[in-house]
Amino acid sequence: MNKKALSNIVASLVIILLSLVAVSTIWVTTKKLIDNVALSPEIDCLDIKIQPPIKINSVCYDSINKQIKVELKRNFQELQINSISILSNSGLEWKCSSTCGNCLILNSGETKTYLLNEETQPAKITLAIEDCIIETKNVGNC
Repeated sequence: MNKKALSNIVASLVIILLSLVAVSTIWVTTKKLIDNVALSPEIDCLDIKIQPPIKINSVCYDSINKQIKVELKRNFQELQINSISILSNSGLEWKCSSTCGNCLILNSGETKTYLLNEETQPAKITLAIEDCIIETKNVGNC
């Protein structure tokens, strides 16, 4: 048996295997980078303003309970929203985020009423998504 011929075959197989491992490693790394860049800003502020995923249905102030009732409605657009903010013209801000445990962001197609404690009735309420101002409404009485 010729040992030299056998070592050439083993060396060729090792080179082929190393090449396959290198190509697959480069492919996986490149694919992750491309996917992250393509999805990085999933949607920007201009797109959110043109087609807002969440709208204010109604806003009113309950003077007995000293609360602002803000009813929000989310459309069926599958967009990941990490935070929403509700701002009053008096400078108060209520923030609801995916990291906050006491407040849940609306799911797709859902309508929800948020109760916000406020001593005096503000004139206007503003909705912001991811720090992008979407809509402002006047506050009426409940």
